[in-house]
Amino acid sequence: MDLNEVADALTKRVGSKSPLGGSVKFDLGEAGCLYIDGTGAANTVAVDKNDPAKCTISMSAGDFSDLIHGRLQPTSAFMQGKMRVDGDMGLAMKLGQIV
Repeated sequence: MDLNEVADALTKRVGSKSPLGGSVKFDLGEAGCLYIDGTGAANTVAVDKNDPAKCTISMSAGDFSDLIHGRLQPTSAFMQGKMRVDGDMGLAMKLGQIV
């Protein structure tokens, strides 16, 4: 999985939506991380940005791929232990509605 391609696809999904009102980091282990900054006028996505986030979502790169391609629902991933959320759970739920 190429994180730059994923970031481009994610930008198309969240960039035009209302700002999240916070920052979310997807920690994908050795594959790297994706950082969504929703604190400005628009949501932006960056690859391997290590700034602190209001919410950090940790999962494997494979599960993340399934998530963004619609093969895995966020609630199911969380309930099955495939996704761990640290920080603002409300922000994670808001992100789940627009991704």
